[in-house]
Amino acid sequence: MPINPNPYYRDPKLDQDLEEDLGSIESLVEFNEPPAGHSLTDTPGKWTWESPPEFTVPEEAVDFVIEKLQPEEAQERFLRLMHAGVPIETITNTISFGGFTEGLWSVDLAEMLKVPIAFELIGMAGQNGIDATVFAVNPEQQRKKSQIPDEAVLSIMADRRPDMYERVQEGLRVLREPEQTEGGEEAKEEILEAVGFMDEEQEEDIEEAPQEGFMAMEEESV
Repeated sequence: MPINPNPYYRDPKLDQDLEEDLGSIESLVEFNEPPAGHSLTDTPGKWTWESPPEFTVPEEAVDFVIEKLQPEEAQERFLRLMHAGVPIETITNTISFGGFTEGLWSVDLAEMLKVPIAFELIGMAGQNGIDATVFAVNPEQQRKKSQIPDEAVLSIMADRRPDMYERVQEGLRVLREPEQTEGGEEAKEEILEAVGFMDEEQEEDIEEAPQEGFMAMEEESV
């Protein structure tokens, strides 16, 4: 399929366009949003999503969306957006949320529609030779941000499992200087097997963790 093989490709200007303008009300007022409970003061039934949705069966909703994407004018609009670098994830979220606000489906069904809509758009981009950006946020960067740093893990281990911490440090020394360590490759394999929570690439990058730090302070407060 002639689409960009890198699913994390992003238009470098995209993030700049999403940033709020300096000096605008949105960038200056931190609390520029409705207060909690504001929706409870509205007249009941005012919004379309407060009524029963038009579609309740996922298959019927998917067929409805795909049918809307088939006309040439509709495809041209979406192809122009994808060619300009708008992520498919962003277009998908707009379609699913827009249908919810118009009372076409419930918020739960809106979430279920995202995958088939995204696949339809990916196929559309591939058929027209467009290097589409799939994700709005790089999943790999998001995953790394959500992980506990190796240094923090070692810091916790040094405090709660000093015996395991010493084994890890010995393993790191063997990996760095296997020829100078008694046992050579055999010792390296034994320690790699014992230290099962880290792979070899991570071990090469990790330096000895400090005994004190932010994570250590958190433990004391628990």
